[in-house]
Amino acid sequence: MIIVEAIKEVMRIKGQPMTAKEAYQQIVKNNFYEFKAADPVHIVNGQIRKHCKGISEQKSYSRTKHFISTEGNRYYFLEPPERIQNNKGKTQRKYYLPKIDSVKLVSLQDIAGGDLEYQVRALKEWFLSEYKPASSVEGNSVSVLDGPYEALDVLSNEFSDILSSTIILKIAKEIEDNFSCKEWSKIPKDDDIDEYFIENLNTEFYKNFEAAVKSIEKLSKQSPNLKDELEQALNRMLYGHIITAMESYLSDAFITTVLSNEESVRTLVEKAPELRARTLNLGEIFLRFDSLKDEVQIYLMDLVYHRLDKVRELYYHTLSIDFPKNLSIIFKAILNRHDIVHRNGKRKDGSALNITSNDIDLLLKEVTAFIREVDKQLR
Repeated sequence: MIIVEAIKEVMRIKGQPMTAKEAYQQIVKNNFYEFKAADPVHIVNGQIRKHCKGISEQKSYSRTKHFISTEGNRYYFLEPPERIQNNKGKTQRKYYLPKIDSVKLVSLQDIAGGDLEYQVRALKEWFLSEYKPASSVEGNSVSVLDGPYEALDVLSNEFSDILSSTIILKIAKEIEDNFSCKEWSKIPKDDDIDEYFIENLNTEFYKNFEAAVKSIEKLSKQSPNLKDELEQALNRMLYGHIITAMESYLSDAFITTVLSNEESVRTLVEKAPELRARTLNLGEIFLRFDSLKDEVQIYLMDLVYHRLDKVRELYYHTLSIDFPKNLSIIFKAILNRHDIVHRNGKRKDGSALNITSNDIDLLLKEVTAFIREVDKQLR
């Protein structure tokens, strides 16, 4: 099976909506698909969302919808699949197809007006310039830019406005037969990578984090122009602000996501030691239940989000989000930031903490990679 078929089959067997993680676990248990990707749950989630009715559309999403979103981050399959109208406004699309026309770009109108042979050649050349067999990717991974992709799905998304489904099906079948391949990976180009980050890593929380990072980067470039004592003061401030930006993301993302979902609130209450251990008199049960969300919100607002050991557990048990294993540079920076804020930049032994531009650059790189990974899983 291809991944979409495998997901639909486990949902059909269970007979009720499933999360991406539950679908992945059942696919592996039933041996319906062999995953080669480093993060297979993310791949399953990506395939569901690309083919899901009822969620915000992204440019790369499929117009063929195999799933529908339900409550609690769960999804169920549509039978039969639904096809949505193209609202992407691509009527002026043009393609660089040197085997077809080395002199000028080929337009949609050129393809629509050509004979069947021309249309077949044009679609094949375009497809093979954008995609390659998933099995040919290093490590046999199908996760490049959130693949795998199907030839019919890709060609339908791009050309169904001008060509019949019969012609597109014929071309997709020929491509699959020629390469003995049903799953494809995107050939990454600069525009695709930029688009991927825009679509897949930009929650509102991430946009706020990114804005803070850009401000830090701009101010950091001014540091060498200052006198020594001013340079060190600015560097310490910026270094500490990186941790603040990280904390803001982790708190805003967690609080908003948990409180917007009753199942997540329940999971948090059951898993968080401080909430789980709170006493309850029977006479208070209804009053406490009615105010439960307020009580949870107060607890979440009081958390210290640079306590990554504790926050890691909450993210994992409540939202099934895994933090990267190696956060040693960030843990050390949190200790340094404590000395900056509470000891005016001095360590316990009285020695001065010296923060360089390289220290700022390294911490920005580590924290940005960390938050990007969390944001990817959050979406």
